[in-house]
Amino acid sequence: MGLVALVRLASKRINEKTHKFYTSIEEMWRTATEEDDFSAVQRAEPNIRGMFLKMLWVSTRRFGNRESKRVYSWLEGTVGPLNTLLNYAGARLRDLAMTRYPFPESKTFYIRKYPDGCRKVLTKRENELLGKDDAIKTYKRTGYRRRGKSSLVLLAHPTMPEMDFVDMIRAHLVELCRQCFIHKVPRSEAHRYIRLLIHRLRPFLDWVYSDGEHGSPGFNRDSDRELRRIVLEIRSLYAKRSGRKRSVTRTLDEDSSVTTIEKFKAKVRKLRDATTEDSEEFRRYSEVLDHIDQGTIVQRDLDKLVEQVLALSSREGNEWHRILLSDLHHPRSLRQVVFAGDTMLDSTSSVLVVGELPVSGRKGQIDIVVFIRRVVLGRVVHTPVMILEVKTKTTFDYNLYGVSTGKDYVPSLYAWKRTSTEQEWEQTFTSPPEERTIDQLSAYETELIQEYQQVAPFDPTSPESLWKGVVVLDTDQSPLEVFKAFNSLLDDLVKGLLSDLLDTSEMTSYTLDSKNVPRVAAILTPSKGPSELLSETVVPQSLPVEDPFNERVSDDRNLTLYVSIASPTSWGNSAAWISKNWHLLHHIHECVEDKDTMVYWVDLLGDYPDTELTRRRFGLDLLRKENGISKRQHQTLTGIIEGTKFIDLSTHVNELLSNKSAGSEKIMDRLRQSFQDSVSGESIVVIDGWSDFRDMVPSNRSHLVRSLETRLLEVLPSSDTNVIWIDSGVEHTRMNRHYQRKCVKPLPHDSPRREHLDEVVYNIPASSRGFGRLSPKRDEARFIVQDVPVNVTPWRTRIHVPRLVDYSKR
Repeated sequence: MGLVALVRLASKRINEKTHKFYTSIEEMWRTATEEDDFSAVQRAEPNIRGMFLKMLWVSTRRFGNRESKRVYSWLEGTVGPLNTLLNYAGARLRDLAMTRYPFPESKTFYIRKYPDGCRKVLTKRENELLGKDDAIKTYKRTGYRRRGKSSLVLLAHPTMPEMDFVDMIRAHLVELCRQCFIHKVPRSEAHRYIRLLIHRLRPFLDWVYSDGEHGSPGFNRDSDRELRRIVLEIRSLYAKRSGRKRSVTRTLDEDSSVTTIEKFKAKVRKLRDATTEDSEEFRRYSEVLDHIDQGTIVQRDLDKLVEQVLALSSREGNEWHRILLSDLHHPRSLRQVVFAGDTMLDSTSSVLVVGELPVSGRKGQIDIVVFIRRVVLGRVVHTPVMILEVKTKTTFDYNLYGVSTGKDYVPSLYAWKRTSTEQEWEQTFTSPPEERTIDQLSAYETELIQEYQQVAPFDPTSPESLWKGVVVLDTDQSPLEVFKAFNSLLDDLVKGLLSDLLDTSEMTSYTLDSKNVPRVAAILTPSKGPSELLSETVVPQSLPVEDPFNERVSDDRNLTLYVSIASPTSWGNSAAWISKNWHLLHHIHECVEDKDTMVYWVDLLGDYPDTELTRRRFGLDLLRKENGISKRQHQTLTGIIEGTKFIDLSTHVNELLSNKSAGSEKIMDRLRQSFQDSVSGESIVVIDGWSDFRDMVPSNRSHLVRSLETRLLEVLPSSDTNVIWIDSGVEHTRMNRHYQRKCVKPLPHDSPRREHLDEVVYNIPASSRGFGRLSPKRDEARFIVQDVPVNVTPWRTRIHVPRLVDYSKR
């Protein structure tokens, strides 16, 4: 069904420039469907989806798109705005697949290909029994063979069959990303629309997944209508906008220097001439020159080498940026720093250093900004005085290798990273920054000064210029050692700034004053900073204290906020979801074990619409089948599920999402009726789906979130009730260097739940496997931390989640 939808969507996007791609899609689809074997459709699918993406790249060029291929992360290269949207949609699709649509483990099949073109598909045992024959190629694939039938379904995602399933709605998400790009929908809003479309298409997935027992039929008839509803809303709100805004440094991104084969040849000759004729290096350089002269190394080979070097450089740069800035605050805006900078101070200091500060409406971000604390006309403000950019130095070697093509060997250029020599490193931190870097700093300086003047127009002495510099480092070093040296260097710069000891009249390099230190240095460019403001710095007398319970009002109802935190990996969100369900079942079991307690599970988004889907999504039956849990555990936890009353509110929530006011009243009526029917005594009420609901509501309807939150607090039983409100928390500005992600605080500052909050339970992943790495030490290990409004250290314990064993290998 997913490919049928793709072909249909492609047919609606035909123009003069995309017609050839649709023709190719239609031809491949027709040829594949004419064959009796379903494997023909599977073989054609990658090419069909590839052509659909080509339609995407070409159809968005006139709106400013410069991308022409998928880039899945900054580790692969530059991720442009359109790829950013596609990556976000893909990540949310993965979260959906791995949590709501679990599949049993797939089987491995051996496929033998013969000279006459025919194929044999064998199980592992069949392959071993058959032994060697005249097959020209044998390869492994994973998939499913339906019991009693010969049809075989091979997986495009070998370890994640769930992803193959949700590919059914991928084409609709690609089209939505296209529309968001064309109409310049702000990234945060585009993310909400992507989540909203996934939610509206979920009933069609449920219908297929449950064999028609639940959900909505008519995917081919109705899915386009759901997409169209959102696209029409986008057009009505953003019709006057098209294309993408240029970034602050966009004009600097154009690289007019093209490495031609002649320039490459000249450089190789220069390197050869610097060696002696009887050396091995001379012989190798001469061999490369001979291949160029003979035409075996051409421009295409050189382009591949340059692309490889640029990709490796980009990967190194992005990883080091993340690591070095992982102990700083990363504010959402300049306004937040100017007026709330005290909340980001770790000590009573008059200087604040932040990382990745967005400027010019998030069209750019400055790596490091130094602020000073001042009092202007009776108001405390933090004023920017210095900007720094982090620039990594990666040194490469390259050589010529022979690559087998099956019948012959062809030359191929290959590059790899190495440690810079002492001479190369010294040249790096003693040479002026590149002209592009200086221009980048000047562009950021202009934007930051102008934005500060707009944010704090009452400041009569706002800075007219800033100190500027570059932090450089060699990438072939220990992340932890460089991180320590970087922070020490930053501290030295701040002290020198306050003491007026920095010489910025000319280019000056600063390194740590000791031997055997990591290769990291700061280069300050000639600039006249706002030295006259340094005398106005004011040290705070005290710092704000963040207490989630400071607005709490005691009542007869216990409100527990349950926050399951994700690791910063592609599978972090789904692992947090699985861990949350596993722990909550045990937590509820402890609460009801010796009491006659009624348990209600308020399901806002329809995750648990019937008994069968509920059991499959909690995954206990599959765990028992794979011996992940004991029979006793299975019986106990299944009994908790069966004894829980699930209240599916998805129909009414969907009405609310469609801006129908009646939806809110229906939610309240349904909950009142459910709670009135309960027997007297204690009860547990779990509120589930809140964070997903909140994150899919567009900003123009954000009042729905606040309204529903307030009304839920009103309708919940006011006594003898333990409310467990599942949430994802709110991102803090502070990064956590152990987890390489932002910290989390429980609630927004204006949430009405703050007055009722009695307890916060955090479900936290294990810390990373090594400094600077993202994956937890153990996938299945999670930590439960309980925070209560008393002055004691939060209680914590470690739990084991069977479904997460080796989860990162999927």
